[in-house]
Amino acid sequence: MSVARNYQVSTPVEAKINVGANNLTRIHPISKTVANPVSTFAINGLDAITANTPTPNTEVEVFVQGSFNRSTKFRQDYQFDGTFSLPAIYAVEFFAETLGITWGSEGQYALPISRVEDRPVANIEVVQRAKDGKTVQQTLVYQDIILKAFNAGSAKDNNMLSLPFYSKFDPFVLNKGAELVTEVFQGDGSATDFALNATPVKLVTKTANGELIDWVLDNFVYIKKWGANDIQGTRLIDGVTESTGVVSLETALEANEYLEVCYAKAVV
Repeated sequence: MSVARNYQVSTPVEAKINVGANNLTRIHPISKTVANPVSTFAINGLDAITANTPTPNTEVEVFVQGSFNRSTKFRQDYQFDGTFSLPAIYAVEFFAETLGITWGSEGQYALPISRVEDRPVANIEVVQRAKDGKTVQQTLVYQDIILKAFNAGSAKDNNMLSLPFYSKFDPFVLNKGAELVTEVFQGDGSATDFALNATPVKLVTKTANGELIDWVLDNFVYIKKWGANDIQGTRLIDGVTESTGVVSLETALEANEYLEVCYAKAVV
């Protein structure tokens, strides 16, 4: 069951304590086999998310041919690093939930924290609300976060622990009238149309100087195709269209392929 944007714990208990009465931070797990739409969960005990400014991994000075010393800098492959700060008693739980790990007889009994796959595992939605705890001011989204290895140590009481992460895609802000949705569809070898549970709202597509932003079809954060053996999906740019909440592909998905669609919908 998804966590509503005005979600509050009715009776504060130790297992659900949160630092910051007016913020709600929730996780949208990334997986090709999760329920549709993807169920979110709140982060218990979160103190803060810190993130540095996205910087390019590649920067090249390009000269215009025949114009002597006139040049421009070409930057690409932006990336940023960040940390989740939360009490150590919640850190491993958060780490496991974000990776989609379950504990017990039907899940794992141990979780390595020093060898983490270099793949996106979740979208993080930070809902900032007014003092009434319900009125949403805006939402900050960290997309396609990749967890890093960490050392849990042997903490006492509620010592804070910093869990590192990074992303290859820019964070962005949603208007207070919109919220993030992720849906997953499985192919059957013939279907090319996939109906969403909500109608996507328009996202910003260009900066003032006309530079393209990393959106798909104006209305999607991303649309990914997952193959049978993929550990991360491939973002689609071509061969996909959308009309009145229906995503259409030029080529049908095979029975062992999945489509992951991340977009924003209007708050009802």
